[in-house]
Amino acid sequence: MPCLLLLALAGRLIQQERELAATRERQHREALVLDLGNRLAARLERIRLQVSAGVAAVPALELIAHRDGDSLQLPWEAGSSAFLWPASEAVRAAIAAGEREELAERAPARAIAHYRSAMAAATAPGEKAYARLLLARALHASGREPDALREYRAIAGLGPGVTDNQQIPIALYAVERLAALEGPSESLQSVLETFADSIELSPAALHLVADLVEGTSTLRERIDERIRRTEQAARLQRDIGRVLPREDEPRAWIPYGEPLWLVGATQVSGRNAVIAVSVEKLVRTMVAEDATLQGFDLVAGRDGGGESLGSAFPGLRAVLPQLRTSADEEAVARRHFLIAALAAVLATSLIAAWLLLRDVRREVRLADLRSQFVSSVSHELKTPLSAIRMFAESLRMGRATEPQQRDEYLEIIVNESERLSRLLENVLEFSKIERGDRHYKLEWGDLAEVVRAAVRAVQYPLQQMGFRLELEIAQDLSPVRIDADAVEQAVLNLLANAMKYSGTSREIGLRLEQSAGQAILRVIDSGLGIPLNEQEKIFEKFYRARNSDGVSGAGLGLALVAHIAKAHDGRVTVQSEPGRGSTFSMFFPLETS
Repeated sequence: MPCLLLLALAGRLIQQERELAATRERQHREALVLDLGNRLAARLERIRLQVSAGVAAVPALELIAHRDGDSLQLPWEAGSSAFLWPASEAVRAAIAAGEREELAERAPARAIAHYRSAMAAATAPGEKAYARLLLARALHASGREPDALREYRAIAGLGPGVTDNQQIPIALYAVERLAALEGPSESLQSVLETFADSIELSPAALHLVADLVEGTSTLRERIDERIRRTEQAARLQRDIGRVLPREDEPRAWIPYGEPLWLVGATQVSGRNAVIAVSVEKLVRTMVAEDATLQGFDLVAGRDGGGESLGSAFPGLRAVLPQLRTSADEEAVARRHFLIAALAAVLATSLIAAWLLLRDVRREVRLADLRSQFVSSVSHELKTPLSAIRMFAESLRMGRATEPQQRDEYLEIIVNESERLSRLLENVLEFSKIERGDRHYKLEWGDLAEVVRAAVRAVQYPLQQMGFRLELEIAQDLSPVRIDADAVEQAVLNLLANAMKYSGTSREIGLRLEQSAGQAILRVIDSGLGIPLNEQEKIFEKFYRARNSDGVSGAGLGLALVAHIAKAHDGRVTVQSEPGRGSTFSMFFPLETS
């Protein structure tokens, strides 16, 4: 019960610890979300101010577009140098005459003069660049390739600012022709990189640049990325009335598209404008500045994962990394300690319960064995006492009239008395062993004489029960330090067991031999035998084999034999097979006297 109470209290503590940790984590997440919102708002406001001030390169900025109501003017639509059909009659006439000579009359050499006249009359950059492009084409067609290449290179150097009425830079046409005439070169690669970094290119112009870049390269990846951005800008142009419906809320940042942009309103040169900022680049910058934000991200969706960043970022949610503070680590450590302590207490309680159960079972078994022992001893005492009384009363009443009969009755009385004495000696010896008072007097002696004395003591019971004892004693046995009375008692116990457990067999063997520095005494019977799993247990006090039912005994004889053998620095063993008898062997170490 104390263990269960301790487990309950510890479980409650662990639960409270978890609830407290969850509360701390929630509060920490709320504080972190608030801090992230403030940092994000400050960063975006700085971008807004940089755009309003006309800063050229603003980190993470993807788009600046002027707004007029629900109309959005994209950067490539606002160029002032776009080519328009020449308003000057002289330019128009010169270009028409040149194209007639070049294309209709197949006389590109005569067209050159007309195109030069158009260049001289042109006033707008787009008109002049267009006339020069036609001039280069005529030069190439007339076989003046060096002059044509010089003109194409001059046009390619105009950059992305001079476009035609499709918002495609005229310089790209020159680059395309140079690539066809000269093949790829570092100078053309440099020009293409300039176009890839321009924010004023239309999607059509970017596709043309992509076609001019061969294979897969970092430049091609940059251009593909620019194409996706310009196409997303075109979609934003269509959706601007839905994304930012009210121009009187300039401070809100609205998530839009994929890749995700934050779209907001600002003022550029006194005009309403819309700017778009890359969420991916913002997150990358914030993580680089604060390593604890590793795993942080921003996603769109009101019902998705993450934490809402408030009204300043409607529809934007912050996905926070796995948070772990020092307090959380301490809580985990305390929780682990409690679990380990509980495991130790539980293990200790279980071990204690097992030990208690084992002791209780052992005590119960010993109590049963003692009860069985008392019953067996009582029966063993009663049998010789009854015989002694019966034959003594027969003698007193004069029923034995013949001298031979009287001698037989007296012999029985003597043998039963000796049997009774041996039983009492076993009990007394066992009692001394239990108290630790049994002491043996070891003296040099002849083990063969001890064996013969034991045989004489059981000769009469052997004859009465019809047993034939085969005694074999080796010659020239070395003296052994023994307690003769104790060894004789052990031999008598082994012979008594052989008689009791011989079953229908009436053959018993008793051998004394010497081998490997030991005197070996063997008692052999052909009786009931002992199961293998019980052969070690039969030397325990009070233990009797399960196949010994119906055979009287107290379970002390073999325990005494084992104790006597151990006291002589020897041992006792058994070799047995059920139904085929047993062989008990006592080993005594030999010493030279």
